[in-house]
Amino acid sequence: MRSFGFILLFLCCTAAYAQQKKPQKKIVLKYWEDMSQKERDAMLADSTLSKDVLALYNNAFVFTDSKATTALFKALTWDKENNLPLRFYLFNKLIASGDTSLNKYLTEYSAKMLLNQTDFAVKYFNRERLKKNSFYKKYIPFLAADLDEKNEYGTFRDYLNYFFYIEKNDSIKQTVAILLKELEAAGAGKK
Repeated sequence: MRSFGFILLFLCCTAAYAQQKKPQKKIVLKYWEDMSQKERDAMLADSTLSKDVLALYNNAFVFTDSKATTALFKALTWDKENNLPLRFYLFNKLIASGDTSLNKYLTEYSAKMLLNQTDFAVKYFNRERLKKNSFYKKYIPFLAADLDEKNEYGTFRDYLNYFFYIEKNDSIKQTVAILLKELEAAGAGKK
């Protein structure tokens, strides 16, 4: 009976050990602009990188197929940290491009980018604002259009305020306040 208990215990321990996750490599979150060429090359060679994102980086993505374009925007705004510097960089390029044919997608996915990568995005906006670059303003029309309903905008506002409530950096809190003020001026939460 003891040997049966010992064997059962051994099997349980072996199964538990086998189910342990392998340690994942530490993901270093830098902005694309701050990465070395070696770091960029490693990210571009990563097997988890979407083929659509890679095609966009190589200026080979064609925005004619709505299914492929939707897949691209989902890949860019994915809530994981894998390849985030590249995805955020490319999304920002699309925001800054002024391509009105993408407005539908930029309106739909700009809030997703901010909600999925809040810390990364807001700290980038803050960094750029401190350099006297108001890049965050390019997001405003898309965010305001998507968050036009009172309850949607209220939830978004509360989320940002809660997310940065414990932030010790007053400059970041100020960036959040400015962002929210400009969103309201652009019509967010008016419906």
